[in-house]
This record gives sequence, C-alpha cells and structure tokens, in this order.
Amino acid sequence: MIENKRKVFKEEIRKTFILYAVTPILIFSILSYNFIMFYGERVIKNQNIEINSVISTMIEEEITHYIAQVEELSSSPLIVNYINNADKINNQASIYEMLYSFINNQKIRSIFYITDNNGNTIIDNSFCESPYNTYEIFLSGIFKQMKQRPDETIAMINRVQLDSNIRTIYSIGKAIVHEGKIVGYIVFDLLENDWNNIIYKYDLDIVVITDRHKNAIISTNNLILDSLGKFRFKLYKNKYIYIRDEEKYYIHQSKLANGNILIFTLTSMRFIDRFYLVGLIFLLMLFLMLSIVIIYISKGISANKTKSIDELLYAIKKVQEGDLEFCVHIDSNDEFELIGNYFNDMIIKLKQLISKNNELVNRNRMSEIMQLEAQFNPHFLFNTLETLKYMIKIDTQKAVQIVVGLANLLRYSINYEDGNVSIQRDIRYIEDYLMIQKYRFNKRLEYTIEIQEEAMDCTVPKLIIQPIIENSISHGYSRKENLKISLRIFIEKGKLVLEIVDDGDGISKARLEEILTALKQENLESNHIGLYNVHRRIQLLYGTDYGIHINSVYNEGTNVTIYLPIIRGEDND
Repeated sequence: MIENKRKVFKEEIRKTFILYAVTPILIFSILSYNFIMFYGERVIKNQNIEINSVISTMIEEEITHYIAQVEELSSSPLIVNYINNADKINNQASIYEMLYSFINNQKIRSIFYITDNNGNTIIDNSFCESPYNTYEIFLSGIFKQMKQRPDETIAMINRVQLDSNIRTIYSIGKAIVHEGKIVGYIVFDLLENDWNNIIYKYDLDIVVITDRHKNAIISTNNLILDSLGKFRFKLYKNKYIYIRDEEKYYIHQSKLANGNILIFTLTSMRFIDRFYLVGLIFLLMLFLMLSIVIIYISKGISANKTKSIDELLYAIKKVQEGDLEFCVHIDSNDEFELIGNYFNDMIIKLKQLISKNNELVNRNRMSEIMQLEAQFNPHFLFNTLETLKYMIKIDTQKAVQIVVGLANLLRYSINYEDGNVSIQRDIRYIEDYLMIQKYRFNKRLEYTIEIQEEAMDCTVPKLIIQPIIENSISHGYSRKENLKISLRIFIEKGKLVLEIVDDGDGISKARLEEILTALKQENLESNHIGLYNVHRRIQLLYGTDYGIHINSVYNEGTNVTIYLPIIRGEDND
C-alpha cells in the first residue's frame, strides 16, 4: 500500500511538470487548430449559402419576368387578332418586335412559340423546325397542361433538342383565351446554355436545379442523379450528404417560384476533412514526442525530489512490519530532515505508548466483558422466589425442580472462567430459565426450541439468549393474555443465526427507533440493558459485522435476530 502511494506521488510530480510546461502549449495548439477548422468550415458554408442566394435571386427574377410576360402576351389583343387572321402582316412585325425585345433583355434567353388551338406553330424564333408540330406532342407535356388549365401559367420541365448545339430544358406557357375559348398557345422554352452561364460562373462543386418533385432541370454533375433524372439524397446531421457513400458535401437548398423550383448548392468537404485528419495526426505525433521527452526528463526530476520521501517510506514500511528499532537518516538540510528527526522521536514514544496501551486495552476489555456478563435481572430472582414460596405449599416436587433450576442458573451466570460455551450447554441454561418461567405463568406461556443439526457443535458467548427471552416475557403481557416464544438456531450465509420470535405486544415505531439508536452507542445511556449488553458484548468480541437486528410490529410481536461468527469446538463443561 505504501509502495503504491509512493509511485502515485512520483507520478503526480511528473503530471505537475507536464501540466505547467506542456499542457498549456498543447491546449493552445488544439484550440487554435479547432478554431481554424471551424472557421474554414464556416467560410465554406457561408460561401455556399451566399452563392445559392445569388443564383436563386437571378433565376427567380428571370422566371418571374417570363411568367409576367406570358400573362401579358396571353391576353394581348395584338396576338389574339393575329391568331384570328386579322391584319396578319402588321401584327406579325409588332409581335416579333415585342418578343425579341423581351428576350434580349433576359439573362436566360429562350425560344418562343405561338401556336393555334391545334398546336400548329404560327410564330417562333427557332431556326429549326418546331418540335410541337406533331399532333402527339400537342396531346402531351406542356400543351396538355395548358389545355387542361387554361387560366393558369404553366411552368415545367420540357426538354427539347433543337439541334446538336441547342437544347431547351424548362418551359413556361399559357393558353390564349378569347371569348371563353382557347384560340392558341404561347410557350417560352428556356435555353440550357444560358442556365449554365449562370451556375458555372460561381466557384461551387455542384449545382442542381430541380422542380418540386426533385426532377432535375439542370445539374453541373449528372452522376449524382438517378436513372430517372431525379436528385435523391439523404441528409446527414441536417446539412451534409454523401455522394456514392464516399465523399461528404455540404448542401444548401432554396425554394423559388412558389416552391416549384428548388436550387441545391453542394460544396465538397474533402479538403476540410483531409486537413482535419492530417492536422490530427500531426498533433498526435507532436503529443507523442513531447510525452516521450517529458517522461524521460520527469523521471530524473521525480527521483531527485522524492529521494528523501523514499527513505521515509522505507522507514515506515519497516515499522509497519514490526521493526520499532529502525531509525531513519536524512541529510538533506530541508524540511524532510526535520520530518526524519520527528519520525525517530515518534517511534521512541510510540514503543512506550504501545506497551502501556496494550496492557490498558486488555484490562479494560476483560473488565467490560465480565461486567456485562455479570449483570443479572433482580426482578427475575424476586419473582422466582415468590413463585417458590407458593409452590412449596402446593407442590414440593415442583418446588425442588425450581430450586435446582435456579441454582443451575446462578452457578452458570457467575462462572467467569468460561467465555464461549457450546450451543447445547447454553440451551440447557435456557431450558432451566424457561422451566421456571413456565411454573410462574403456567398455560399462559408456551415456547419451542429448534436447533439445526449443522449448528449443534458451534460455540457462542454465554448468556446472550436469556436476556432476549427475558425481554419478551417482561414486555409481552401488557395487552395479551398468552405468550408464545420460539427459538431457532441455524447457519445461513456463513453466519450463525439465533432467532427469537414472540407474538407479544410488539414495539411501536417510535420506540423501536429509540432502541435501535441506543444500540449504536458505545456507552450505555439506555434502559434497554438486556438488549444493549448482548449487542455490546458481541461487537466487542467479534466486531461490527455481528450483533443484534430487531424487527417488530406493534400489537403483533417481535423478532430479534442475533448474528454470530461460526466457531466450532467444545467448552469446558
């Protein structure tokens, strides 16, 4: 135990050296490193959010302009008259001028089409053949939506390949209604290249624009889309996604056009993660090297600083082993030399005190145990003599038995030579005691004694059962006419158990707490002499793991259990 403490003290010196020399630098490095990582990650996220906001604003402005233009053109008398064959030549020039003027002012240009109610293109700016001239196309896609919802402006994905270089990816259109009937349609097909011009000009890893159902309108990386062209992903910590379960990306989402268009901007966290890993490895290696150096240095420091302590600990160990003649010699010219001198003086005085204390403890212990054993209840003696007086007149044979039993009790209780007695001998004493009480109370008292075979050869301190039974008889008849006492002796969980149970008046809760408190005292300050004597004797002999345990229910009875160590042998009976 002392050796372990010595090692701990040396380790504490090492820890102190590390704490005040290395730890502040290490903590500052870790905090700085984590701050840089946090700040770098925050910069990446803020840049992502800012670019997302710029792209969203630009595209929303464009979509808003197109929707407003479609709304205006679908109700334009000029276009309605043109469709109805009124002044076609003049109207056509004005319509083209109006449409080209609008498109040329947009960041996202488009191909426009004006068709009749059968889908036949009558005005467009495409250099290729109109993709909507087939009747099948007219029955599906945006034309189907415009026909079904003539009062609404339709905006949807509508990919059309005009030639090898021109592709449209999103369409905005509306039915042209005149006098409650659809007379034609106007459609703007937004060019893919102009969408790309917006999203590619910013320094982002991936930009994906989808409709509300996550169908991709345009993406800077088509590998992240599934086979149906959808952008499916699972959020991790509500802000990251893993692409192909490998690389982590920070993702930010914006909604525009009343939620019909979603813009996702993704920034790879590869650099941050790798930098974090490399930095962590660097810090671990630095910490390892510092630890090796400090451990080497601290060994010499701790050994030098604890040399005097080692000598003191060795001296203490020798004293612990019983060598009270050992003296310590320390020449350090400091406080430890004073401690060594005080230690030597203490050992000299300790030898004197031990000698005196051993004699005093033995005398006091034997005196207290003999005093406790000698206490005998005078009320029992008076009651027995009173019973004997009447029994001599009534039944001389029983009177003789009472005299013999009382003589045995007195001889047993005042015999100081016997410390421990066998269970059988102590039970014979109990039987004499109960026989006398039975003559006194006659049919009002019943008792049973049961001893486990395994416990028959155990020994117990004398006179520990009788005071408990005497207590039961003394306090059991206040409110009850009859009393039954049972004594059981058995072995349980490595202890000898003596259990005395009566069905007498019991003890109230408050009174029971008072008794239990009294049993914990080292000096007798209670009226419960019998219980206290037994408990105190057991703890003096065997320690605090043994003693009396009391359970009682008021007006139902009391259970007193005595726990003793298992000691086998024979007494001097």
